[in-house]
Amino acid sequence: MTLVTLSNASLFDTSDKRIVGGSERQMRYVADALISEKIPFTVLSSNVPPTGGNIDIGLELINVWNQDDSMIKKIFLLYKAIKNSQSCLYLRGVSVANLAVALFGKLCRKRITLGTTSDLHCAKSGAFWADLERRLLFLLSSNLLCQTKEQAELIKENFGCRSRVFRNIINPSRLGNLEILPKFNEREIDVIWIGNLDPRKGPEKLIKIAHALDSCRFVVIGGPIPGHEEFAKATSVNINKLSNVSMLGAVEPQNIGRFLSKSKLLISTSQVVYRGLTKEGFPNIFLEAWHFGVPVVSMNSNPDGLLNSNRLGKVCDTTEETTSYIAKITSNRREWERISLAARKYASSRDVLQSDVRKTLIAEIVG
Repeated sequence: MTLVTLSNASLFDTSDKRIVGGSERQMRYVADALISEKIPFTVLSSNVPPTGGNIDIGLELINVWNQDDSMIKKIFLLYKAIKNSQSCLYLRGVSVANLAVALFGKLCRKRITLGTTSDLHCAKSGAFWADLERRLLFLLSSNLLCQTKEQAELIKENFGCRSRVFRNIINPSRLGNLEILPKFNEREIDVIWIGNLDPRKGPEKLIKIAHALDSCRFVVIGGPIPGHEEFAKATSVNINKLSNVSMLGAVEPQNIGRFLSKSKLLISTSQVVYRGLTKEGFPNIFLEAWHFGVPVVSMNSNPDGLLNSNRLGKVCDTTEETTSYIAKITSNRREWERISLAARKYASSRDVLQSDVRKTLIAEIVG
């Protein structure tokens, strides 16, 4: 099997310091599953630092191209890498690079499994070239895996393509796994917000909620992303005006558990971007929170209705409803413990440290 992650190799090579996204983390968890099952595989990436960092035993990392290579050279090198790769290619997300991978894969008679990421990529955008890119990538894929039922329905409705649903996975050992989790009264953070300081993440909603709940302690983890530095700077200034909010900046994924394990609630304020959709798919941070027994309160994202009926948290339509729910759960130990237990149970069902989860994952990718 060959894993293709041309955007980032930082979870495979410690010398790569680029920003890590949810798609890269999912790719890393797939690699962990393959290593545990002793299945040989390679990872195709790009712009890997020449110094070289720590790479896991059983993992072969191939640098397809370097940043300074010309476009023609990159295309040639990518075709060569795909031609020499193993028979099954696994890639995630919609991009021009992944479309090229799928096209070359078809030419070289490879089996292509594509995993979706954002809900936005599963619907038509109204832009001709973007929609053509999505349609071609879906059609070229031998095996299309969606994160949620909603994504599968969107792809069928908008592009006429069939897909299967396989929800995101988690590897707790990469989050600072804790055998004994703090109890309700031992959790010093009432509400934690984790994400990029991106307008689509809706941090201004968090500011309004935190202002209304001045007796609750909030922690914000996240930093700027390219193109939104000024927004991030302005947001940070406004957050720092609130005495009950601690702004920690960006935190490495392996350290996230230190903060989630001390939190009572995770809040998601991701905003609707287009046609009722957010930029999310199945947020990794939801799974990570649930692993540490943290209920989720979300203003829009609700993958496959997991937040319905207050099972693993709640989806709220307004800041007022969100504020009310936070006040209720952070002061109600019995209710919190009920949801926390259900959250941990669900996260365990997606844990690649479990043999049955690994085997199911690999079977889905191979198709």
